[in-house]
Amino acid sequence: VISLSVQNRGTEQLAVVELRVEVNGSPSVFNFHNIAVGASVSRDIQLGKEQFDASGAINIVCSAATIGATDSWPQNDSRRATIRRKTS
Repeated sequence: VISLSVQNRGTEQLAVVELRVEVNGSPSVFNFHNIAVGASVSRDIQLGKEQFDASGAINIVCSAATIGATDSWPQNDSRRATIRRKTS
């Protein structure tokens, strides 16, 4: 299980935030509603051993988009991560 989080670091409540997630290129979308200033929300997703690719990695790309609001700092709205299987 991996927990993906969104935090409202702005000055206004966010009505809707869309979290787009790709695990090894397979897309999913999660929506969060009414996120207060300073609040964090998260969604857990299951990762199985079958998702490790031939090199022993799971690649995750996440991006968040505010719906109906202007983001004054969109540069911090995405992350990439690679999870590697322990080999020893």
